[in-house]
Parts: sequence; C-alpha cells; structure tokens
Amino acid sequence: MNKTVVNFAIMSLLLGMGFAARPLMTDDCATMMKGALGAEIGYDSNRTLAYVLKNSPRENIECSLSYNLPTGTSFALDQVEFGTKVALVDPGEEGIGFTGISKYNHSTKALTLTVVASKTGKQYCIHANVGYVPSQAASLLGAIEYSASEDMEIVGELARTNLDWAGLVGGRYHFNKQMTFDFGFTIPVASGAPASTTLVGLSIEI
Repeated sequence: MNKTVVNFAIMSLLLGMGFAARPLMTDDCATMMKGALGAEIGYDSNRTLAYVLKNSPRENIECSLSYNLPTGTSFALDQVEFGTKVALVDPGEEGIGFTGISKYNHSTKALTLTVVASKTGKQYCIHANVGYVPSQAASLLGAIEYSASEDMEIVGELARTNLDWAGLVGGRYHFNKQMTFDFGFTIPVASGAPASTTLVGLSIEI
C-alpha cells in the first residue's frame, strides 16, 4: 500500500483521534458540555481499532484518553495517548473561534501542541489546524463540514503530516443527539496511488 495512505491512516488514529470529530483528524473548536462523557470506536481497512474516552470536567475544557490496537495484537500501555482541549474563543452560531490542544503520547514521549481555528456558518463549518511535535515538521490540516440535512453531514479534509499530503471525504449520520455513525475514505495526493483506505466508526455522548 502507498506510504502516504499508511501514514495518513496511522496519523488519523494516533495524533488526531483524541478530539477530532470522526472521521476527520482535523480538530474543531467545540468541547462537550460540563460533566459530559463520550466514547468512540473506529475501524479502518488496515485492520486497526481505535478507542477514545472523553470527559469534560469544567466548562470549555475537555480531556481524552485514546488507544490504538492493530488487529491480532494484545493491549500495550505504550499505545495510550492523553489529551487536553481548552476552548479559548467560542465561535457561536456564525463566527470564528480558537482552541488550544495538547496531547502526550506514552509511546514516543512526545508532546503535541495544536492551535485550532473554526469558522461557523448556517450550514457549514471550516476548520484549520497547525500542530507542532518536536523534531518533526509542522502538521497542517484543513477541513469543511456541510450539513446536508438534520441528520446527515458531509465532510472533506486535506492534511499534511510528516511532509505527506493526503485527503479524506466522508460523512456522519446522527441516529439521535447521543449516537453518531461515521465513515470516510482517505485519498493520497499522488499520481498513480492505489485505492483509498476506508474508515468507519461510532460515537456516543452522555
């Protein structure tokens, strides 16, 4: 499989899975309501499972615990990632917001710092991320979400991680306010690249 596809899928699961609204790895400015709990599970065609637990202990602050498990392997603590998300400026219904995110990967001992900007409209949201990891090139991510109906959203993304560019198209279906199904297809930005990676997932918030 093309290296760009593999890198993008891994980054989606490891670096972006803590806060990004699935199937995107681009983060947004939103945080859960105070006291809320969230859980996510995702699977991709590289046979990797991703688990995320979220909690909002205070208003505009969200914490996450993420875990990545390739199929056929056993639990290993070094795959765990911890994250904290702080909303700095609320974008409101139609405005621009800013959020700061820090993530610590237990395996690499690396701290990732990300600045997030979001622009909201009546039927769309646009997000931009700039992430920094020591000894690595800065990650640049951008995404757009379009509300096709009350229950359905279409999403698109372009991201650069480790100097590799890749895209994603997908969507979300909201069964209700607590449960959402998502799907996505990664698209390597390179000529003659093989078929995209498929991602599916389920998110629950209480």
